[in-house]
Amino acid sequence: MTKRITLLLLFFCFLLTKSNAQTQFWSDTFEDIGAPSSGTRVPSIGEFLCSFPATAYFTRANTTDINLQSGIYSGFQGSKIFAAEDIDKGPTCINNSISPNQQLTWSGINISGKTGLSFKGLFAANNINGSFQGTSFAPAQDFIAIEYRIDGGAWTKIIGIYSDAITSSNGFSVDNNNDLIGDGTPLSYSFTELSANIIGTGSTLDIRFNCSVNAATSQEIAVDNFRLFETQTCVAPVVTGNPPNRTICTGSNTTFSASASGATAYQWQVNTGSGFVDIVNGGVYSGVTTSTLTITGATAGMSGYLYRCMLINGVSTCFTNSNSATLTISTPTLNGSQTNIACNGGATGSATVFVSGGISPYSYSWAPSGGAGATATSLTAGSYTCTVTDASACVATKYFVCTQSPALVVTPSSQTNIACFGGSN
Repeated sequence: MTKRITLLLLFFCFLLTKSNAQTQFWSDTFEDIGAPSSGTRVPSIGEFLCSFPATAYFTRANTTDINLQSGIYSGFQGSKIFAAEDIDKGPTCINNSISPNQQLTWSGINISGKTGLSFKGLFAANNINGSFQGTSFAPAQDFIAIEYRIDGGAWTKIIGIYSDAITSSNGFSVDNNNDLIGDGTPLSYSFTELSANIIGTGSTLDIRFNCSVNAATSQEIAVDNFRLFETQTCVAPVVTGNPPNRTICTGSNTTFSASASGATAYQWQVNTGSGFVDIVNGGVYSGVTTSTLTITGATAGMSGYLYRCMLINGVSTCFTNSNSATLTISTPTLNGSQTNIACNGGATGSATVFVSGGISPYSYSWAPSGGAGATATSLTAGSYTCTVTDASACVATKYFVCTQSPALVVTPSSQTNIACFGGSN
């Protein structure tokens, strides 16, 4: 028993972990058109309704066709469901005229090449305590079962629903441990979705809705919207172009691009130092789900960020990551020193710039004079500008004002004139 419970838990865990990668390939909505989507649906006995609205039936119906005893069905898909009650009355509407155990079988569903199959469907039932009998485990026991077989093999039950009349809750519930007693999700007039895995592969799948309802009191059941899913085989994209490293100036724009064969979707990611995370559009980023990521107005703090692209084929679990590319932000900063002119009118001034934060090599340009080096010499008094351009064409400027000593001014303080003509005193 413990082993069986463990296997069931493993099956449900497998289904949950794979749900994002599954694709629906078959359905029966019980509507008038397009149902089932493929294969055939055949009842074991001709569908019937006894009176209208009916209290004994085994048929595809609108909810107005049947007389529910204590509520109304809700949560179903479309306008029609498949419902059953007091099946043993049969088409003649005479008690015990047929077996209360009847089936609805879908045959010829193509599963060639499909793997990771699973089933989902909607289920409902009268939730009045004591409506379903479940203590005999004999032909009289009420139940719902979903069964399958592949390529005509043996039927395998994947969902069982039974009365839990011998327990305190006394309802009609999912059987979690295959002991023919309901102990899990209880059914009600509000449809509940149940799911299970289908183990195996082959060419053709048959599905069977197997049920028996014949309790002494009302025992209404209904199903709707049966679906089959497959886990598509992942063919990971092959990267044909990785994003290149980019070096730009603070406040500038740039792009990263990636390409791959077999990619149907893209998701750009950034690593700011704590691992890669998905980028969303907004701020400096746009085009995050395209092959080209655009950055507008990069900030100095983004220098060193890593970028890569997830190249996806079909589902998010089938992907290939590109190589990562580094964004470098160049922010050259200038400091300087100067020597002023010693003598008024001279040309002995000089100025020097020191660069940090940029990418070498650097080019220098002094104006209105000073040459093309880090140091300008033979400067006269006045204003000078040094423009530095780094290897990434990022520009910074530094301003200098060279001063000089004041001009020397001589003023006579006293004098004595010559007393006699021709004298020298």
